Amino acid sequence: FNFADRYFALSSLYPVEGGNKLIEYLPETDEWVKRSVLPFGCRVGPVAVVAGGKGYAGLGDIEVITEDGSHRYYSQQDWWCYDPETNEWERKADIPAHTTGMMAAFGIEGLCSDFDGLLEFNSDASMGV
Repeated sequence: FNFADRYFALSSLYPVEGGNKLIEYLPETDEWVKRSVLPFGCRVGPVAVVAGGKGYAGLGDIEVITEDGSHRYYSQQDWWCYDPETNEWERKADIPAHTTGMMAAFGIEGLCSDFDGLLEFNSDASMGV
């Protein structure tokens, strides 16, 4: 996601060294720098969106590989707010959905929504469902 001329990316897919972080791209030096550790851990298909000058991220699935080598996915409902000025994350109300992997969200003028209608809120107010 981006804020004006600042560009951020989540690195959270696999729990490898250097993963599970928020990074920012600096165009003037053409490099990526670590900004913070993601509070929600590694995920498959997390959602990230900007609204009201803050970043919101979370949801997705936690992947577990079982003893027989099969993959199990567990949907997460947590939702976090990132403030680029303080470089801090704040936990928000959980999303009331049973399946949250590969959801999509968008932000328009301080409002957020997803395509299932579960995530609708004004960034200056509390979330409504």
